[in-house]
Amino acid sequence: MPFFRRPLALAAVGAALFFLLTHGVLLWKAHHHYALGRSRQAAGATIEAAREYQSAIGFYAPLNPWSRAAAGALASLTKDAEGKDSALAFELEDRLRRSIQGTRWLVQPYADILAKLDRPPGPALRDPSPWLFFLSIAGLAAAFWGIGAVRKGMVFRVVVAGCGLAVWGLALRFC
Repeated sequence: MPFFRRPLALAAVGAALFFLLTHGVLLWKAHHHYALGRSRQAAGATIEAAREYQSAIGFYAPLNPWSRAAAGALASLTKDAEGKDSALAFELEDRLRRSIQGTRWLVQPYADILAKLDRPPGPALRDPSPWLFFLSIAGLAAAFWGIGAVRKGMVFRVVVAGCGLAVWGLALRFC
């Protein structure tokens, strides 16, 4: 029986490291593109700055400050262009709307920015709650612990893993 427990623990550690590494790469990429957008905006290249902000928004991850900052910067570019150039304002608003809607998964991130646009799509949505995000991580950790529980019966392990996965799924659904 110990033969089966070690691979499960190694798989759980590997999955956790994979998620942490993926989240770190998303944060780094979003920061990189946001910084490029700021430099392009300072140089007066509006479309190139919007393109970089779009890329930063595309690297969305929960609790990613750079992606949110890029969405705010692109929204301010849109508002600035409204009175000056209507074609540019339309292009920027379209880029903003498409890039924010492209991040939708179980929830719609940055719904407050979409709501500020003239034509919000569908019902009002909300940003993910950090508390529900941490609850989802706790549920996932409980599921992995239930799978790899040492000296516990099979029924106990299945119940703990199932409850952990249920908490994880519900927290992500309402996040």
